[in-house]
Amino acid sequence: MNCSSCQKQLESFIEGNASGDIQMSLKTHLEECEECHKVYTAMVITNRVISQEKELKVNPFISTRIMEHINQQEEISVNKNFELSRILQPALLTASVALALFIGISAGNMYQKTTTAQNSIPEELMLMNDASMESLNLIITE
Repeated sequence: MNCSSCQKQLESFIEGNASGDIQMSLKTHLEECEECHKVYTAMVITNRVISQEKELKVNPFISTRIMEHINQQEEISVNKNFELSRILQPALLTASVALALFIGISAGNMYQKTTTAQNSIPEELMLMNDASMESLNLIITE
């Protein structure tokens, strides 16, 4: 067997697809020819490297690490919101109490202004007993 035909059939020999006669002739040629043996060794090493790279090595703890990272991000976000609410909550409570007091006092002052002496009913009318008054209907019908 010559070197060019040997090198053409090396791939099928490495994969194990070569027939029995071709395998025997390739083995004997590889033992005799140093150059073809180097090509064969390089192809075997290349196939091993490629097959190792093709294998996907999944880290079993990758999902745990990702979930932990997500939880840490959520905790940081919650802590920022908590710190903000610790400051804003008392401030807003104080502002709402002050606003309620202001509105209450303003409403009370407006009510007192409308019931001053100018608009009040004279005392004589307040003491008058409306029940003892005669009905106009009785006067008109007589």
